[in-house]
Amino acid sequence: MAKLRDSQLELGTRCDLELSADAFLFSFDPGCTTPPYPDIFPKNFAKFRTDYAIPKDIHLHSFRHFAATFLDALVSERQKQARMGWSITHMSRHYTDVVSDEDKRAAEAIGEILG
Repeated sequence: MAKLRDSQLELGTRCDLELSADAFLFSFDPGCTTPPYPDIFPKNFAKFRTDYAIPKDIHLHSFRHFAATFLDALVSERQKQARMGWSITHMSRHYTDVVSDEDKRAAEAIGEILG
């Protein structure tokens, strides 16, 4: 995200635009003051998926599941709830309670190999 933000700032400078600190990362207006219509992301991802032969069972929402699972080992349930925008902490267990300790150890080992 930092690289994308740096690119935005550089492009803004070249166009004589100064982006505010709270400018949106994704925006279609020159000053990045308006968020894009939410529907644009799934549509663009569907095109990206087709262009790069990504399996059709991978959806944009799949990345939310990935983030929730990844955060499990890093932050408390309460912090994960806040970051993911859930109203109850029980949702944080929805993603990870079904993963056995043995499976978690296997995933960690493979993660270390892939570095």
